[in-house]
Amino acid sequence: MTVPRKRIAASRTAARAAAACAATIAAAASSQSVMSTTQLYATLEPSVWVVRTFDKDNLPLGQGSAVVIATDTLATNCHVLRKAKRVEVTHLKVVLPATLELWDTARDLCQLRAPGTQAPAVALADDGAVAVGQSVIALGAPAGLELTLSTGIVSALRHDDAGRLVAIQTSAAISRGSSGGGLFDEQGRLLGITSATVTGGAQNLNLALPVAMVRALPERHAAAQRAKNGGDGSSRTSAAGAPAAADAPPEARNPVRAALAPGALTGQWSGDFRCGPYLLQAKVPNPNGWTVTANMTVGNDGHATIVRGDTHYSESVSGDVQADGSATMRGRGANKTNASNTWTTEVTGRFASSGKDARFDGEANIGSASGGISRRCTVRLTKNTIG
Repeated sequence: MTVPRKRIAASRTAARAAAACAATIAAAASSQSVMSTTQLYATLEPSVWVVRTFDKDNLPLGQGSAVVIATDTLATNCHVLRKAKRVEVTHLKVVLPATLELWDTARDLCQLRAPGTQAPAVALADDGAVAVGQSVIALGAPAGLELTLSTGIVSALRHDDAGRLVAIQTSAAISRGSSGGGLFDEQGRLLGITSATVTGGAQNLNLALPVAMVRALPERHAAAQRAKNGGDGSSRTSAAGAPAAADAPPEARNPVRAALAPGALTGQWSGDFRCGPYLLQAKVPNPNGWTVTANMTVGNDGHATIVRGDTHYSESVSGDVQADGSATMRGRGANKTNASNTWTTEVTGRFASSGKDARFDGEANIGSASGGISRRCTVRLTKNTIG
């Protein structure tokens, strides 16, 4: 049977109309979920506060940012609260006292309680709902400039050797005072807590702690307190709500900190991992020397981990920093596309601190599968300036 041409044309027209209608509906749905920068600011600004800290003489000590994540509850970086005897949170002309409720100093995440904030809690993005290239905004108080918004993209996702996301790298500007602020997606959902900016000649290299760490804070705090208190889960806090000396991993009890300036090591580091030419006889894709970027995390317990890699390989070494500032870190690397291509790496070096500057100078040996040293390397890292 032959179908009349007019009927075919009518069917095609109807199909195009239906497709156009579907596209219009999809666009409308998308426009409802993705907000403009102006809309994002209006939605989020009530929920991003300034944190101010004071010393034992009630003199100003420091300043940072915080994000409301539940009723009267704010997330921030622990380093914002360092040495504080009194803490307050402010928003425009509102000033409220705050106390430390939960802490995870190894990840530099703390939770404050400030009754009376009357601010809406931000929506938390799903764990892992972040992709390289997506648009983001950062909102905080750099240099004390309250409610400063910056825009950018997710530049990279940094994972540890176990494949866990440990940092979101972004081009959205972060400066001193932004610590504890929020990194948000285009729907206004919290992707992470802004924490550091990479210095030493780098541009637009800023870091945020992923939102999964915010979700894990209560459980990690409780587990740490049970371990410290013999399983009873009790804890003590100072008058300002900061961890009491026997409970938190304090700076004064860390032997590394006794040798170097207090707080000089804990945090994020970055710099060059420079290796010489391949030393063995086997053929390799790149027998020449090379230089790549490496990132290091040093916890309050003095445990250090260096991570480097890209889409082709990953490598992680770790070890404890000794009281004299020396450290030996050992670990393995692997080719992501060839599981049989693995190697060992050992880094030996020393931390040094001069005023506000802290650095790590080390030597590294990369070993082949047969046990021989295949490359000799130097490692030069500096501590990232905290936001």
